[in-house]
Amino acid sequence: MMKQWMGKSTIALLFIFFTLAYSKTVDLTSSDPLPNQLPNLPQAVSNNAAAQVSIAGKTYIASFNGLGKEKDLASLTSSAYLFESDQKQWKALPNVPGNQGVLASSAVGLNGALWVIGGYTVAKDHSEFSTPHIYRITPPWDHYQLETQMPTPVDDTVALTWKQRFLVLVSGWSNDGNVDLIQLYDAKQKVWQPSIKFPGQTVFGHSGAILNDKILILDGVGVVGRINGKRQFAAISQAWLGTIQSSPTIHIDWKRISDHPGKPRYRMGAISLAQNGWMIFLGGSENPYNYNGIGYDSVPSEPASSLLIFDVNQQCWLKNKIQGPEVMDLRGLILWKQQISALGGMGKNQQVLDKISEIKLQDMQVEGCIPVQS
Repeated sequence: MMKQWMGKSTIALLFIFFTLAYSKTVDLTSSDPLPNQLPNLPQAVSNNAAAQVSIAGKTYIASFNGLGKEKDLASLTSSAYLFESDQKQWKALPNVPGNQGVLASSAVGLNGALWVIGGYTVAKDHSEFSTPHIYRITPPWDHYQLETQMPTPVDDTVALTWKQRFLVLVSGWSNDGNVDLIQLYDAKQKVWQPSIKFPGQTVFGHSGAILNDKILILDGVGVVGRINGKRQFAAISQAWLGTIQSSPTIHIDWKRISDHPGKPRYRMGAISLAQNGWMIFLGGSENPYNYNGIGYDSVPSEPASSLLIFDVNQQCWLKNKIQGPEVMDLRGLILWKQQISALGGMGKNQQVLDKISEIKLQDMQVEGCIPVQS
């Protein structure tokens, strides 16, 4: 697909605005975490899939796959790490199957397991392949099971769960182009439902959150043409709010709503807070970039720090001056001890991080509401 590794590295960046708007022995030595804080990851990693799941009263948090600090082909990794709520340190999990590093995969906690979804691999000749495999891992965390394969393999997708039964995959990149599909997998019946068309512009690196039956999909990067045979990519400003319906068959009623404040962002982390009725989008970059953090316009990308908060109940963007952690290249966020946490990622000056970037819920003060138009 050549979208991340080489093919887009010299392509000029365009911005399109619409008027509406994731066991082997290793040294895991680390200092004890402060109260309520996660310890640093055992290694610096970006573009890693992050997820959490609660099983029998314990919370498990994991990081899968990604890109190491050298940001080159050799630093792609399939390493995985697990943090257990009654422990103080991360422990190594078996590498994700496949015998090679994976970028742009997703992860979710679903049906008492951690799931690792897709991504893409890069061969020595720099050819790229969207992997179809979806694996799940459960206690005692010593092996993965192949759960299923995606009908249409996607990477850089949005992966969400609905009713702790369904896996929902929205758009994303498949080998040589973005797809307009919403793919739904029934984890109880172990079957794929008929795919649904995504009404927005097809994108990769977009962000999404789900709260009860509401889905919000933001931004991403789309293909907007070709020059001399080379794809031209643009940051897409879009906000689509969907309501999942289950009768008579599963479908999603979508409406286009006003864009979030500011410019579109690439690879934000997203999470929902049920107690507030909020969907929170953190970090990302306003300048979409290649795997190494250098923009398609050849300008080094930097992370955004302001938070985007959508209030599902009031149907509005919440005004705020909250300065969150400056981190981009995220594939999921974690809610831990009243803090929203990003595992690794890429910080200032495109530095691959091992630290956990956090913001406390108590610090998230809002100042008003900007109603959305549809």
